[in-house]
This record gives sequence, C-alpha cells and structure tokens, in this order.
Amino acid sequence: MALISDLKTRLAKLLRDTANQRWTDDEKTECLSEAILDNGIVSSTRDTSHTANITTQEYDLPDGVEIIEDIFIKNGSIVTKVPYSDYTISGGKIFFPAGAPVSGTMIIVYKVKLTDADNIPDKYTLFILHKAAVKAYEMLLAQAE
Repeated sequence: MALISDLKTRLAKLLRDTANQRWTDDEKTECLSEAILDNGIVSSTRDTSHTANITTQEYDLPDGVEIIEDIFIKNGSIVTKVPYSDYTISGGKIFFPAGAPVSGTMIIVYKVKLTDADNIPDKYTLFILHKAAVKAYEMLLAQAE
C-alpha cells in the first residue's frame, strides 16, 4: 500500500526531477491525483450490515455502493453464493424476485473508487506512476507551445 506522498517521491525519481526544477511539488500532486481518478483504480470491500430473510424481497444498498461484485449469504458456518440471476439492482436497492434464497447475514462484495486520500494497493502503483508521468510531460509540452 502506498500513500500519495510515497508515490510523489517515486514520480519525482521517474521524471528525474527530485529537485523540482521542471515540475513543482503541486504539479506532481496534480498529476498523481488525476491518475488515481482513473475508473480502473478501485478496491473491493464487503458490507455485512444486512440480514437476509427468505420472505423479504427488497434490501437497501449500503451507502456509497455503486458496483456490486457478488452477494453471499452466511447461515451459521455455511456460506451460499447468490447467483446473479436471483437478484436485480435498481434505484439503490437489491431486489430478490423470489425472496432471498436463504436466511442469514448478507455479505455484499462491492467496488469502491479510490481517491488520493486512500492507501493505494501495490497492484496499481506502476499504472498510476506511468499515467502521472504522461500527464506531467503533457503539462511540459503545453507550456512549450
């Protein structure tokens, strides 16, 4: 995991500009922030705040949930994956037309968009650094015009 301050140091080395001669510290931060906003920079997380019941068809999505990856229901030690065909998502709600397949704790696995305030998973650092470097060189070229 990396913080934006760590990425900024690595970006300065990548750009060969550790003394801030070509780009200011703020410009490097701007480049990194823009790179992190890429739609592919997400993190999976889980919500277990709902209890599923076989007689209940509709559940509110947890706040901030936009992209659901999977839904599981845990009853005791048994965890059941809910097939995509058994539910729909619309208007901030999860809807089970035939009711939840089993009763128990609903585990909603979803994606969250990362920001420059988050710890960035290592799997994204090279992508972010290279995208930020491209942005930095675009800034440099725009100044030369």
